[in-house]
Amino acid sequence: MKIEEVHKNLAKEALTGHPVEEDALALMVLLHTHRIRLKAPMLDDRPGVVELAAITQRHVAEVLGAAWPDRADAQRTDRAYWYYQFNAKTPYEVVEDIPPDWMVRVQRLREVVASNPAVSSLEPED
Repeated sequence: MKIEEVHKNLAKEALTGHPVEEDALALMVLLHTHRIRLKAPMLDDRPGVVELAAITQRHVAEVLGAAWPDRADAQRTDRAYWYYQFNAKTPYEVVEDIPPDWMVRVQRLREVVASNPAVSSLEPED
């Protein structure tokens, strides 16, 4: 499995059903501000790696576009849409920047992602 697939699979799992945009943006904030520790190595091109660094705004926008459940929604399956939304509404670069109302959503999604059997923990990026 490639690193892009790990992020995409985690996002798909977190965005099941009919997610609202605020949850998608909170997931973007989570993946952009937290590193993921896997329980075991699973990356084909990175043997032995269990820690995935937080990903860039562009990468997380690509992940969200690829993971959006309604594949017929051309707008929300476009990475450019999510990149713009992230920068317009949730431009948080570090956990300390996240306001309390958004932190509630981020924490809830952190619990969802952390419950994945492949994930050991999620920690704020230094």
